[in-house]
Amino acid sequence: MIVPADGQFHVEGRGFGHGRGMSQWGAQGAALQGVGYRQILGAYYPGTDLVAGNKKRRIRVLVTADRDGDLRVAPATGLTASRGGVKLVLPRRLSGRTVTAWRVRLEKGQLELAGRAGTWRRVRVGNPTVTYRPIVLRTVPNRGVRLVLPTQQRDYRGDLRAYRDPITGRLVVVNGLRLESYLRSVVPGESLSTWQPAALQAQSVAARTYAMWRTRNAPLAGGTADVCDTTACQVYHGTRRLDLKGRVSKYWEAASTDRAIRATAGQYLRYAGVPALTEFSASNGGWSTAGDKPYLIARPDPWDGIAPSRAHSWTRALDVPALSRQFPKTGRVVGLIVRRRDGNGIWGGRVLSVRVVGERGSQTMTGRTFAKAVGLRHSWWQVRIVPVPSTSPTPVPTPSGLPIFRGDPRDRIEPR
Repeated sequence: MIVPADGQFHVEGRGFGHGRGMSQWGAQGAALQGVGYRQILGAYYPGTDLVAGNKKRRIRVLVTADRDGDLRVAPATGLTASRGGVKLVLPRRLSGRTVTAWRVRLEKGQLELAGRAGTWRRVRVGNPTVTYRPIVLRTVPNRGVRLVLPTQQRDYRGDLRAYRDPITGRLVVVNGLRLESYLRSVVPGESLSTWQPAALQAQSVAARTYAMWRTRNAPLAGGTADVCDTTACQVYHGTRRLDLKGRVSKYWEAASTDRAIRATAGQYLRYAGVPALTEFSASNGGWSTAGDKPYLIARPDPWDGIAPSRAHSWTRALDVPALSRQFPKTGRVVGLIVRRRDGNGIWGGRVLSVRVVGERGSQTMTGRTFAKAVGLRHSWWQVRIVPVPSTSPTPVPTPSGLPIFRGDPRDRIEPR
């Protein structure tokens, strides 16, 4: 056994994310070498076809940032509310007082619209008993709607909709807009806007295709939304963030990504006649991992690593007390045994199975489960052997009852 002198497991790893499909840092590396976006997409999604699509396609985004139980927007010239074919231009004043906000919330299971003019004053729009129809708030085209949250405001293109979720019965907020407008926030949210044009164009096509695939295969909130706004789907924030006084603190769109979206307008990847599942992650570490589609294959990636990044290679120190708290059934952790790897790349590839050994017992789990539990960026890692200084005491003997360690010595380390 080798005992690290500082009581930590020193881990070095490769990759960031699931590693399926396109590596975003790999796309940037390819673009730096002059590779075009069509070739990048063809390499990461082999067997798919790049085709033209409808540039006016629309999408519904579940706004998970709004979790306070109502939809609240700032008043604006031209703001309207509609429901079931009935449209109402919302006034700037109610009962002689200026409206400072508009709100939709559930009252006894029905959506209710009200304007704040001193107090909240109800305004009827459409038939309130038809609970499956949303109340839609929008302004004039291309102006967008300002969502008011407890600690910030956000501007969104398109409209904001309040639904009663048919499954949970709760109010959900959905942003309805054109897919091309949606991408203007997604692409810079998923990539760096300073990247090469070809990398951003590849990201635009991949993000557009992924949104189309989810629309067909994984609707959300009882069918009221197509995608969410987090990394569980694709990162989406709207156009900009403001404080409660209206001062802009963050712009989510960028000129460089807007150009990439326009250059690939409507284009998506198709497989067997339908949009492909174009998964992507920050870095595959130099070797992609297989998914459950024929075009999501495991293969060496010569582009990932060309552009230096902390996503491609990284280090992490796992403190023994923290690791022991994470796996309390094992007692104090005294060793990690990598039992199986996938065989792809250095160190034998990604960890498929690992055993955490403690003074009271051991626990075996998948490499992905372990990586997520301890906060590693990916399941492709090894523990680096840190030599013990010559003045260190004799290594602690193996606790009785522990298994005999076998295999590559790099895959078994005991801290002190």
